[in-house]
Amino acid sequence: MTPAPVADEFLLVFVHGFKGSAEHTFLSYPERLRHILVETYPQGTVTSLVYPTYETRGSLQDAVDGLLSWLTSEVAQRESSHRAHCVVALCGHSMGGLVCMDAALTLRKNTPPGQPMWPHVGGILAYDTPFLGVHPYVFKHQLSTYHGYVDAALKVGAVLAPIGGSLASMLMPARHRETPTSSRLSAASWVGLGTAAATAVGTAAVAALTQKDPMYEAYRWISEHASFVQHLWDERGMQCRLQDVEVPFHCFYTRLPGTPPRTFIVVPPASADYARHFTPLDTQSADEVTAHMHMFSLSTNSSYLPMGTASAALLAEWLPQAGRAPAFHASIPKAEPLD
Repeated sequence: MTPAPVADEFLLVFVHGFKGSAEHTFLSYPERLRHILVETYPQGTVTSLVYPTYETRGSLQDAVDGLLSWLTSEVAQRESSHRAHCVVALCGHSMGGLVCMDAALTLRKNTPPGQPMWPHVGGILAYDTPFLGVHPYVFKHQLSTYHGYVDAALKVGAVLAPIGGSLASMLMPARHRETPTSSRLSAASWVGLGTAAATAVGTAAVAALTQKDPMYEAYRWISEHASFVQHLWDERGMQCRLQDVEVPFHCFYTRLPGTPPRTFIVVPPASADYARHFTPLDTQSADEVTAHMHMFSLSTNSSYLPMGTASAALLAEWLPQAGRAPAFHASIPKAEPLD
């Protein structure tokens, strides 16, 4: 393959996840990461961009196409006006990480043999991205949070039954059903729908306070967004995505104390080839969803500072592969792989 031209500008592109936003998801983290790289990449320009808020409804491919269209325009404009070659690092939170990875996979697939990828993606940083699904206990714990609205949730389950035969039973209180005993990965096949249902429970809880009947709002919500998260229960497709990606990537995921530790995402088994691309971030948040949603907050994520330096260390490793080998400071700690 023809090597990519030397990079003159390094673009950090941040993509929010399901129901996130450009204004509120990442807070000041993009600028922090840019600042670290400015100190360690003096030879070139480092720019941090937050991809504009997009609708997390419809198909995931629609979101991927939207990102690629925006990225192509952004890179073309910069390379034309600055007469520089840009290398992009895609940084996605939650489902945004899936959008980033599928965008890179699409670019690689559409690149003619022997030609460099353009726009050139030098690496992917994912933050709490459910590459293998959302952990089943996230749904269980969220149901406990909404225990006061179980009756409304059960009504929602009845309405949503046509799109998932097991949905109604999943919405039942734990004491009325058996606990699944499937493995972490096999559980992922139903976790995606469970996650959507869990959020629907939250929607139902709010609607129960403001409307006479929460069913309509819950049904509207799930019908608009279910197709976007449907990949979370495509177990085979999720594993193939991790095996097929040729661009360097790494996923940082939140981990709460417990036996076993509690995580928002399904973590790959240590035997998987791609397990080394996943690094835990220990946090003391109240629950998995809180840790997931606020991982870019310095005041709530106790691993916020290590997350930034470890992310910068990975980017420092990937930058030479993009065409230039700058003298990075060795003091930035490297992310440790899973045991």
